[in-house]
Amino acid sequence: MPPQHFIRCQACGLPHPSDTERCPVHGTALVLTSSVAPPSSTRVPGVRGESGWPVDGPLPPDIDPDQPRPTKEAPLVGRLLHDRYRILGVIAKGGMGMVYDAIHIGLRRRVAIKTLRGQYAQSKTAIARFHNEAAVAGRFGHPNIVEVYDLGVLDDGTPYLVMERLEGETITERLGRERPMPIPVALDVAVQVLSALIVTHAEGILHRDLKPDNICLVGGDRGPLTVKVLDFGVAEAFNTGSQPSTLIPTSGAAGSHAVAGTPAFMAPEQAQGVRDLDARADLYSVGMLLYVMLTGQLPFKAPTPGALLAEMQRVKLIRPRMLRPEVPHSLDVVTMRALALDRDERYPNAGSMLDAVEQAQIEAVLGAGAPPEQPAEPADPDSEKVEYFVRKSVLPPPMEE
Repeated sequence: MPPQHFIRCQACGLPHPSDTERCPVHGTALVLTSSVAPPSSTRVPGVRGESGWPVDGPLPPDIDPDQPRPTKEAPLVGRLLHDRYRILGVIAKGGMGMVYDAIHIGLRRRVAIKTLRGQYAQSKTAIARFHNEAAVAGRFGHPNIVEVYDLGVLDDGTPYLVMERLEGETITERLGRERPMPIPVALDVAVQVLSALIVTHAEGILHRDLKPDNICLVGGDRGPLTVKVLDFGVAEAFNTGSQPSTLIPTSGAAGSHAVAGTPAFMAPEQAQGVRDLDARADLYSVGMLLYVMLTGQLPFKAPTPGALLAEMQRVKLIRPRMLRPEVPHSLDVVTMRALALDRDERYPNAGSMLDAVEQAQIEAVLGAGAPPEQPAEPADPDSEKVEYFVRKSVLPPPMEE
């Protein structure tokens, strides 16, 4: 009998390593047959597997010849990781990492597997972010936080995360086809993001990088919308009196405090490099998410934290209702208060902001109108006050870059 690389289960048809005695799915005894041996001439020129196996010779024993083949850009496609995860294809790739489509062959569950690429696979900071993402997402099991099921290391030392596979789109992708977004959708997104933050903040964990790319929208066309907060890689602990954090510092060498996050969605104190960040930094980012969803515009476009601080001093933030009159008055107030430059004038915590957003939802459903243009007294005493804080709050001088 010729040498075999796989045994295929006669019950489910899935291939398993040749030394497997029983199918992990059905428990069926696996019988060797000559029909499953891959031909020795099967080649994919110029590609190496996770352990440096030359795939320009016979395929490694963990590659199913009936599955898609690895390529130089996606070397794990077709592989079986740790006898559990069959890599089916690529979902997305970026400069730092790759996300693969995969299946847990025992549970028959589709998953996403995220790995680091190139030099980042050896970066202590990048690896720390991987561990943080697993620690946060795997810890809470919250319906609005993407789940992480497993954390492993490839034979070459590259870490990988096994995550919930999402069928949806990011806010960035949604805005690409619908700008601005419907007001009820924007409200629903804010409610669910804040629900996730209530839980993480209670445990003393800041996200620090809430932005459209890190919010995934699942469903919603004909059924309920589920929002998933992604990428807790730069999450940071803050003092709430809770248990000590297990997060690994990701801001560089000991004693440094490099600014992490995306400038356009970053609270001013975060851009400034303030050490005592708290929940209000994330709430600013939620306010900016609301602003972009409601108006389709990004008010601050600075590429660096220092430039962002200067732009905040120079550019007046236009209220969402002035750009889109159908925005409910209360939602306009919520957004502007969340974006106050002085964090003392924002909502004190995610719960209080959630209450305000839910009240705005009620107004949106009831179709409550705006207050008169020139009322004797403001319909909402916070309305003018919040605009004043956003316009007049004085920022500390920007840090040198």
